[in-house]
Amino acid sequence: MKLNITSLKIEMVKKRMNQNKLSQIAGINKATLSLLMTGKNRGSIQTWEKIAKALKVNVFDLT
Repeated sequence: MKLNITSLKIEMVKKRMNQNKLSQIAGINKATLSLLMTGKNRGSIQTWEKIAKALKVNVFDLT
């Protein structure tokens, strides 16, 4: 599975969240989120689940 960066960005816009806010709510490091969003890091399924929970979507909506 791979994180769909476009889907992630769309959900962030819908929820009016920037990287700072999302990383705080998800409980992940902002640098980690930045690396995920630029495609420089795949991240773990656990990280994806935290992001999905923070955005109130299913993790499969982001893959």
